[in-house]
Amino acid sequence: MEAPDRVSRFLWERRGNGPPRRVFFLRQGFFLEEECLRAFRVLGLNVQEFEVGKSWDGSLVSRLLNGLVEFLPDFLFCINHLGFDKSGWLTAFLKDAQVPTATWFVDHPDFIIRAYPENVSEWVAVFVWDQHYVAGLQEMGFPWVTYLPLAADTQLFRPYRHPPVDRFGSHVAAFVGGNLDPAGNPATGSLRRKDRHFGLHRGRGPNLPVEFPLPGQDRSGGNLPGI
Repeated sequence: MEAPDRVSRFLWERRGNGPPRRVFFLRQGFFLEEECLRAFRVLGLNVQEFEVGKSWDGSLVSRLLNGLVEFLPDFLFCINHLGFDKSGWLTAFLKDAQVPTATWFVDHPDFIIRAYPENVSEWVAVFVWDQHYVAGLQEMGFPWVTYLPLAADTQLFRPYRHPPVDRFGSHVAAFVGGNLDPAGNPATGSLRRKDRHFGLHRGRGPNLPVEFPLPGQDRSGGNLPGI
């Protein structure tokens, strides 16, 4: 089922010609969302937040379309392509409406988007936390891929005057990041052999599946799985 043509045409006809100032932020309670929201506001941008659930029903999709029509964003923003469906319906709708999207991959993008080429579009600008991923996403067909490294929000993190070694240990250096090499293979084996020098803490992030339906229902009567 396709989105109403009049909605995409309405958005297309009312595109602004000035600098982008209005951001429609697809959110799901993922980490870095609050930091990005603060950064947008520090830059003086007008942000409309929209919560995407783990599954979508027709009323939520209707709210999304109504929200876009009422807010008239200059672009959408999301982290890790949250809120987009595997079939590429939302990507196609935004392309027809000529509404750009900016997505920031703060995890391995191959695990998220590689299997869903329907989401490739010239209206999607992709940002990645590691330069290694730029070439692969360009090969997929994304024309706008930019390196955007991770950083600390100075409103949340600041240097300690006196390091709390009683709470976090006395290691002189710490590394925070993933444990996979660029090919997706575990890369901590050599560190485990040097446990006298390194304290390793292995963690696991939340699994946040998303389901995104077309307006109403799909032909099978169920929801469309999200990316």
